[in-house]
Amino acid sequence: MEDGSLSFKCVVEDYDAMSKADHMGDVTVALSDLPPQKVVRKWHSLGEEKGEVELVLQWCYDADRDFEAFPEVDESGQAPNELCVGVFRARNLAVKDKGIVGKGSSDPYVKLKVAGTTLERRTKVKKTTLDPVWKELFILPLSSERPPDKPTPQLEVSCWDHDMVSGDDAMGTATLDLSKWTSLEKRTGEKVWLPLEGEGASGDVCVVVCWRHAEARAFEPFEDDALPEGKEPNELRIGLFQATGLAVKDKALLWGEGSSDPRMTFSVDGTALKCTSDTVKKSLDPVWKQVMTLELPKGPAGGLKLQGKCEDVDEVSGADFMGQFEVDLDECLDGKVKRLWRSLEQGNYQCAIKFRWIISRCTRLTGSFAHR
Repeated sequence: MEDGSLSFKCVVEDYDAMSKADHMGDVTVALSDLPPQKVVRKWHSLGEEKGEVELVLQWCYDADRDFEAFPEVDESGQAPNELCVGVFRARNLAVKDKGIVGKGSSDPYVKLKVAGTTLERRTKVKKTTLDPVWKELFILPLSSERPPDKPTPQLEVSCWDHDMVSGDDAMGTATLDLSKWTSLEKRTGEKVWLPLEGEGASGDVCVVVCWRHAEARAFEPFEDDALPEGKEPNELRIGLFQATGLAVKDKALLWGEGSSDPRMTFSVDGTALKCTSDTVKKSLDPVWKQVMTLELPKGPAGGLKLQGKCEDVDEVSGADFMGQFEVDLDECLDGKVKRLWRSLEQGNYQCAIKFRWIISRCTRLTGSFAHR
């Protein structure tokens, strides 16, 4: 047991093979009353004129039940960009495999999914148990910096009974709001018991959650630069970071929801300037961390617009359009780095798609292209 608010209950019954058992009394002991590691032997009353029962109890440490996931403390003060989830154990799960003899059991596993994204993980299957122990660790690339119209995502934790013949059966779902973990100054793993809900659900799942900053996942390609006196910006620097929730363009052949192979193409309106990102294979939440530059044409820098187009790359049938956006580069005339989210639009349909990139226009003294 991990929770001192729990209680131990002992029920005494008269067994009857012909009818149901007859209640003879019961006793409840709060676990908080038991000194840790100490053996407690005591007689307990079963009720008035119902007799007594002697119990020997010990609330002790069991290494097999210990799970200190993500003990490191993140004191960076930077926005979280890596969601760490440890799936510890579950208790009192529902019976999904009825037994010929006995009460039956289940073969449970857990699915983790970040709502609104394609980030999903699952544990191994534990055979024939209603109180499984997994002790599995998962690390998901998830930034807390969201588009303005997107709330902090939620973590969906669902439990399933594995069945190779009839298909897996749902055993219940719990949802964890991650907004709490964005405000912690000192981030470390926190153990949470989640009650499972849904038709036929029973029991709880214990997870350890830590949303922390990982320097390896950060992307800060530029620094703010002051423009030299009398100079106009003549180079556009584009740091393409990541996307989330892209549309499926490659349908799955047998099972699953399909995926895409996205790439970005940037161009400056009214010029022949163009650059194209690498293609990220089979992802609806791609991460590029790619830097590109465009030398801007001579003349006044105002009035230029950056066009961004997203496509699904297909070597056989050609690229499929996934959406586009526009940025007024007047926003960048001060030479400072701008971190922006933009929506991709496809026709009149507003996709639930957000792109994040870093744009900075700065002075470069090595010439430039003329308008064409």
